[in-house]
Amino acid sequence: MKFPKFRNSDRIIKIQIILLFSFFGFGSINAQTNTSNNDQLKNNIPSNSGSNSSTTNNKVNTTNNSKNALNRVPSSSKTEVRSSKISDDDQAAIISEDSIRLVREAELDNDLIKAALRKRIFGTSLFNNYRFDANASINIPTPSNYVLGANDKLILDIYGYSQFHEEVTINPDGNITITKAGVVKIGGLTIDEAEDKIRTAMSRIFLGLKSYEGYPANTFLKVSLGGLRTIKVNITGEVVAPGTYTLTSFTTALNALYACGGPNEIGTFRNIKVIRNNRVISTLDLYEVIVSGYTRSNILLKDQDIIQVGPYVSRIAINGQLKRPGLFELTENETLKNAINYSGGFDQYAYTHRLKIYRNTNKERKIIDVLKKDFDNSKMYTGDSIVVEKLLSVDFVNMAMVGSMLDVLVQ
Repeated sequence: MKFPKFRNSDRIIKIQIILLFSFFGFGSINAQTNTSNNDQLKNNIPSNSGSNSSTTNNKVNTTNNSKNALNRVPSSSKTEVRSSKISDDDQAAIISEDSIRLVREAELDNDLIKAALRKRIFGTSLFNNYRFDANASINIPTPSNYVLGANDKLILDIYGYSQFHEEVTINPDGNITITKAGVVKIGGLTIDEAEDKIRTAMSRIFLGLKSYEGYPANTFLKVSLGGLRTIKVNITGEVVAPGTYTLTSFTTALNALYACGGPNEIGTFRNIKVIRNNRVISTLDLYEVIVSGYTRSNILLKDQDIIQVGPYVSRIAINGQLKRPGLFELTENETLKNAINYSGGFDQYAYTHRLKIYRNTNKERKIIDVLKKDFDNSKMYTGDSIVVEKLLSVDFVNMAMVGSMLDVLVQ
């Protein structure tokens, strides 16, 4: 463009061109100013003085510190990595501890199973109850059938026309030595038999002990037991704690069973044998003691007696509406009626007209219905389960009667 023409152009065009150049120039100045301010903030250069500048510096420093904390990266050096390798000895120790722990857990589970089974067996409460004291009583009169043995202490009292008192001890040979009467053998005799033998020996000194030429006796003899001897009894078989026990001479078979904890979970309660000199002298049935309260087989034990508890032969389960459900042991000739008696009989809600018996056969498990009239003749087998049902409610019976009536009307 030539300047002469520019001078001669219209004035409006000139003003527009000047405004356009002015606009572009002012925009470039503002851009430079903003750029310089941003660089000043990045370089932490305060733009103002006084308190405002110090506050700005603190904010900027805090921001920078937080950014540095978040951007920390762990060192990748191999020397600073912790080793996770386990030595062979530590590995063997861990395996050993795990195996011991598994064995202990298995033993604990087995003990819990046995304890739960023992709670169901009829008769175990007799030996599990700590309040029941089955120890032999020593402060009782001497039984007439008590058999004397070594270390028994006897008190000899003569009264009447003559007076005499002496205490003697039976030696291991079964003899006692009486003053002026000499040696008398009484070992193995009952207390009554020993008294007769001692009276005969002492009648040579005290003439009044026996009648003479029609004159009655005026002197009398009394023999009593002064101290109890200890005996050793061997308890074997299926009991909680078999072994040899030191007991008193007044101990019975039941006392000895209580000392060893009684039969275990597979031990018999019906056929406990007392063996003396390689011969069975008594057979104890604990059901007689529990149900009846007495038994003739609970005899006094002697030194070196053996109590043998074998495994049970037949055991059945009784469940349902009974007073005493659980596991019961039956002998060979006992029937369903005996099992019901051992369980305490039916309760007030029992359906007694018919019972169900679940029986195991060689091939399968079957259900047998037994009527009430056949209870006395129904023989039981080991593994049988007797189930006593509950009486039907009145509402259910009425609904059944209504349903049967409707069936008749429809027909």
